[in-house]
Amino acid sequence: MGKYVLQRVDIGSAFKVGAVLYGLFSAVIGLFVIAFYGLIFGLGFASLGVNTFAYSSSSYYYGGGLDGAGLAALCIAAACGYLISIITGVITGGLMAALLAFFYNLTVRWFGGLQLEFASLGAVTTKYPTSAAMYAEIERDLKA
Repeated sequence: MGKYVLQRVDIGSAFKVGAVLYGLFSAVIGLFVIAFYGLIFGLGFASLGVNTFAYSSSSYYYGGGLDGAGLAALCIAAACGYLISIITGVITGGLMAALLAFFYNLTVRWFGGLQLEFASLGAVTTKYPTSAAMYAEIERDLKA
């Protein structure tokens, strides 16, 4: 098959794809961050006998540790931070993808676009039976 050049990237679709991808990425990474901090604060400081959450609390002065209200506040703060990180990831990812699409479109005007080469259907080997139909549809669309 021939070579094709990617002439333009739609900024709106780039925004949508970037927002979804960065939102999912933020959600997955956020779970690891919460687990990491839970491990550090829950096990690390508890094993040392250090109470890091209640220094200003009156329960600390009476020999208490992190009480139920303090634990609930900590969980709410972690959940709010998690949701804020996902929202920030969605907005940032969408804006960055749209900005990259805009600059790609400018670059195409000055220097030309990315050259893409598609293999013919016979040259593609895959283990998924639905991929052959997908490649045939792409090849048919490119010829039209």
